Amino acid sequence: MWSVICKTIKAWWHQSSLSSWYVKRMIRQYAIDLTQFTLTTDKVPTLAQFMLRRYRTKPLAPRNHERLILSPVAGVITKQDAHHITIQMHLHHYHRIHLPIAGTVTHYTRAPYTSTTIHISAPDGLIISLTIATTSEQHATVLRYNPQRNYHLQGTEIGYVYATDALVTLQSNRPCLYSLKKNEDLSCNTALGELSPIHSPSVTHERTA
Repeated sequence: MWSVICKTIKAWWHQSSLSSWYVKRMIRQYAIDLTQFTLTTDKVPTLAQFMLRRYRTKPLAPRNHERLILSPVAGVITKQDAHHITIQMHLHHYHRIHLPIAGTVTHYTRAPYTSTTIHISAPDGLIISLTIATTSEQHATVLRYNPQRNYHLQGTEIGYVYATDALVTLQSNRPCLYSLKKNEDLSCNTALGELSPIHSPSVTHERTA
């Protein structure tokens, strides 16, 4: 019963014009330029409008770099290794999700209600799994893309995260060379790094022998 009441109050707060004062403070604190988003600039948006803001034009992404992996969300890097990179998304960050590579969104899974994993497969065999955990919100990851299309361009928007914060983990089936540092703040579609050169079977065998 109490959880239902809290959820109702939170939903009201997000939609209420009273939340605009909090948004105004975030805009000033993080120097966010609202003119680049599809928001009316004559008044401060509500918290819900702010979280669901969309770019007027798709964020710029590097061109002709098929080996590059782009950031699917905006946030702060918390940890990384050759196969994983984790990004913490906070309330002031852009909340929409974009494809880190070009390919097919094969499927997605939810387990449990606060976690969604999106699977993206590229024609060359590269597979990216994108897990979005929203521990404070259930079903907060909303996916909106055309499942009938068997190929999506890199940087395509596929949904959004309607939660105050989220932990986003990108996992690849091939090792990557990430060029960014821990605690670095990044924008959506920022180049995270590139795929490591694929080792030949003979080199791999020598290393494991």
